[in-house]
Amino acid sequence: MKTTSQNSEEPQKRTPAHLVIRAHLLELIKTLPANARLPTEVALAEQFGVSRLTAHKTMTRLQQEGLVIRRGKGGTFVAREAHRIQTNGGRGRNGVLAIAYPNWFSYDYWFKVDVAERLALQHGMTPFTLKLNPDTPMEEIVAMAREARAVGLLLMAPGGVVEKPDFRALESLGCPCAMLQPNEHVRRGVGVCAVSPDYRAIGRRQVEALAANGHARIAYVREEPWSRAGELQLEGLREAAEKAGLPPSGIIVPSERTGAWGDTGKAAYERTRQLMARTPRPAAIVFDTLAGAHAGLRAMSELALRVPTDVSVLVSSPDHPFARYDSPRIGGVWTPSGTLVERAVEAILASTPEPRIWVEPIVDLRESVAPT
Repeated sequence: MKTTSQNSEEPQKRTPAHLVIRAHLLELIKTLPANARLPTEVALAEQFGVSRLTAHKTMTRLQQEGLVIRRGKGGTFVAREAHRIQTNGGRGRNGVLAIAYPNWFSYDYWFKVDVAERLALQHGMTPFTLKLNPDTPMEEIVAMAREARAVGLLLMAPGGVVEKPDFRALESLGCPCAMLQPNEHVRRGVGVCAVSPDYRAIGRRQVEALAANGHARIAYVREEPWSRAGELQLEGLREAAEKAGLPPSGIIVPSERTGAWGDTGKAAYERTRQLMARTPRPAAIVFDTLAGAHAGLRAMSELALRVPTDVSVLVSSPDHPFARYDSPRIGGVWTPSGTLVERAVEAILASTPEPRIWVEPIVDLRESVAPT
C-alpha cells in the first residue's frame, strides 16, 4: 500500500508577515552601528507587500524591546543598546520606562526624550515613547503605559498642564510617574511627582541680573502657552523687582495669552513690536525660549533697535547647540533639560518619590545684557 508522509499531506504553513519583517530588521540591526537609520514603514510595507499598519506594529514591538528609537518625524534608528540587548536577549531587566511627550517640532522635547532613553538603558529599562496629541486624554496615556507593561512613566503633557481630575488616572497606573512640570495637585505617597525648574527662582534671578545692570523697565513676553510655570515666574519677577526698589510699572506683561499649540514665534514677534512701540519702551525683555527671542530680535531689527545697545534680552529655556552662532549670543537664566530628566528618572527609581522636586537655575548673561 502506498503511504504518504505526514509532512507532505499537511499544507505548508506561511510565516506571518510581521515575523518575516521582524527577522529582516533583526538581521539588519546586527550589521548596522548605533544611530544608523532604518527603512521607513512605507518602504517596509512596499518591500514585503503588506499594509503599513503591519510594518508599524512590527517596528513598535522592536521599539518596546529597546532595539530601535523613533525621533519624531526624523525616522527610526538603531538604539545604542541594541547589540547588547540582542546578545543578552529580551526586555530590559528592570522593565519598561514609558516616555510620553507632545508630538510636535521641539528640540527641547527631543533632547529630553533622548536623555530619558539613555538613562533608561543605563538602569536596565527599555525606553518606550508615547507620542501625544493636544487632546490625548490621560486615561489613554495610562492605558498605553499599561499595555507596554511600564514600571515607570515620564510625562511631558501637551501645554504643560495636568488638571486635577487627571490625577486619578495617573494614581491608578500602579507604577511611579514623574511629570516635567510644576503642579500643586500632587499628593504624597501615591507615586506621582512633579519635577520642575524653580520658575519663581528663575524670575528672581532674571530681575536681579537686569537690575544690577541698571534696567528699571523689564518686559516679560510669555510666548509659550500660559500655565502655572508662567505664573510662578511672574511672581518671582515681581518679588525681585519690589526687593530691588523698582516701581510697580517696572515689570511689563502683555495681556495676550498663547493657547496650547499656538504659533509661539508669531506671538513673540507681535508682542515685541507692541512693547517697543510704548513710551517709554522697556529696557530689557525676558522671553520663554530662544526661538521666541529670535522672533523678538527680528521685530527689534525692523524697528532699528540693537541688542544689547538699545535693549537687553534674556531667555528662560535651556541652552541650544545653535545658540553659539547667535550674534550677540543670547543669555538666560535656565534649568538644564538634562538635569530635569535625571531628577525625574531618579524619582521613578525611588518608587515613592517626593511630590514636588524643584531644580535650581543657572545664570549665564553672555552678550545680550549690557549696562544702561
